[in-house]
Amino acid sequence: MAISNTQHASPNLQHPTSNIYLIGMMGVGKSTIGKKMASILGYIFIDLDKEIEKQEGKSISTIFENEGEEYFRKLESQALQSIEKKNIIIATGGGTPCYNNNMEHIKMVGTSIYLKANSGLIFQRIHYHIDKRPLLKGMNEEQLRTYIEHKIIEREPYYSQADYVFGIPASSAESIVKSIHLELL
Repeated sequence: MAISNTQHASPNLQHPTSNIYLIGMMGVGKSTIGKKMASILGYIFIDLDKEIEKQEGKSISTIFENEGEEYFRKLESQALQSIEKKNIIIATGGGTPCYNNNMEHIKMVGTSIYLKANSGLIFQRIHYHIDKRPLLKGMNEEQLRTYIEHKIIEREPYYSQADYVFGIPASSAESIVKSIHLELL
């Protein structure tokens, strides 16, 4: 299942207090896989978007609508960099690695895993829920497909810096978690 294991100096996962950062496009399963991995490894799970919602007392959609994307990206970076605990699996937002040197921070403080899926699978997973995703509201299917394809290309230079890259097929989260666990440990 692993597409590649990039050659960085020993992955930080060898340290018992390392954090694991799941990156990739929306809809690839970062939260689902992160929760299952945390359970297996005995780590704490954090969904970065949920942390922001908790800190701000409002939904991501409301933050986008009232304050805009730039404000949200600042909050996102602050939330990411404020994580001080160890033994945590963090599911980042799809754009998190692409702003404010966040990918550089992720690589400095933990092990990064890029969950990579093709545009068709991402579309299949998110097209029924576009109203829950602020950047997608009001898009028709054709616009959504184009948006996904464009974002994959735009974000790939950031995502590809991850310590590990795992292809996400349409299989179950459990089988993906098992593959990641076997590769990392």
